[in-house]
Amino acid sequence: MAFKGSIVHWVSWLRSGIRFGETKRSWRSYRIAGDENSDQAILMIGGLSSNAATTNRTLAQTLHRDKVMTWSRNLFGHTGLFSDFSRSRFWNWIADGIIAMRKLIHRHKRNDLVLVGHSTGSLVVLAILILRQLVPRWLLKTDQATQLRGVLIFPPFRLQRRLDSRLLWTVAVLYYIICPAAFALLAMSGPWMWPISLVAYILHLYLVPKIFVPSGDQRAEQPVSKRRRAILSESVLLAVLCIYFVAAPPLIAIAAQLISGIAPLIVFGGFIVTLVVPLLMIPQSPVEMAVTADCRDEVCQKRHVGYRWLPVITVANLVIFQFVIKFFLRFCRDPILLIEGGQDKVVVVDESYVSRLGENVKRVYLADFPHSDLSWQQQTDLAGIIVGWLESSSKQVEVETASG
Repeated sequence: MAFKGSIVHWVSWLRSGIRFGETKRSWRSYRIAGDENSDQAILMIGGLSSNAATTNRTLAQTLHRDKVMTWSRNLFGHTGLFSDFSRSRFWNWIADGIIAMRKLIHRHKRNDLVLVGHSTGSLVVLAILILRQLVPRWLLKTDQATQLRGVLIFPPFRLQRRLDSRLLWTVAVLYYIICPAAFALLAMSGPWMWPISLVAYILHLYLVPKIFVPSGDQRAEQPVSKRRRAILSESVLLAVLCIYFVAAPPLIAIAAQLISGIAPLIVFGGFIVTLVVPLLMIPQSPVEMAVTADCRDEVCQKRHVGYRWLPVITVANLVIFQFVIKFFLRFCRDPILLIEGGQDKVVVVDESYVSRLGENVKRVYLADFPHSDLSWQQQTDLAGIIVGWLESSSKQVEVETASG
């Protein structure tokens, strides 16, 4: 969405950033069958805002190499429906990745698995590799020897803008910790406050995840000059929305303790009414659309390639995921290929994360690669790097096995 002028800039963002419009269930996983005599399979997990089955199709096709079973999946909840996406959390992403991996092991009898994660999908790959070391029998559900290798494409160890991380951490703490405590305090402030507090808390759980913010790619594309001219930038608007919709209940709870009478009750009722207002705001263009690459006719089929807007609680789960997984990275023992993009304006590869991964990591720096929207040539080159690393790591395993 183009922003023209200061007023249009923030009004358009406010209108489009509240609710994600309902779309058809056109976000499907993309699977290519492999040679039955091959034990290898590739499981690709996409990022937070992209439709991996669409945007990474050339990468999947090249990695397939006419013999390797390849399965490209979106993160859990990325179906194109707002109701699914707003409920998507990092534990859902991990569980869905484990289920897909188990299908490859048990249903398709693959024992050599390559987990390829793009952006947020990279954290999911790391979580699976960590669980492999901590609870191997539970994770794999098999006694057979299974080889796992991980490929991290532009992993989001840290967001490019530190202000975004701070704001999302504020949202997470308010939503998961402070607000539940405030509603409990409010429920004990009077004999008739507990049913109202219960209703308000249910609305809080249902409505706050519907607040949407621009995706990282969307923000990175905005010229710096326009951000400077804006009266209220996206960061300021996000702060205002979160302070109101997330931080208001604790303030009301404190007021109920300090002020006697019906005034706090009236204020609380007004707050509940305003929570319903965002449901009336529908974005004009919730998802990116693209024409299929092989289109030759005048009438071409379009497909969803990514989200323009992300639910704020779902994105807040990303910074929680980053924080939690850092403490367990030392348990990763499987080979890892880490790929960095020189033109990445969304995330940063934090060296503190890389150092915790140990010596099993090979790093590749691609100077001209952006975070997403890779061209078919870039995806082909990326696949060539991954295939070369897989072949070299396989030879190394064979040598170590023979010497052992």
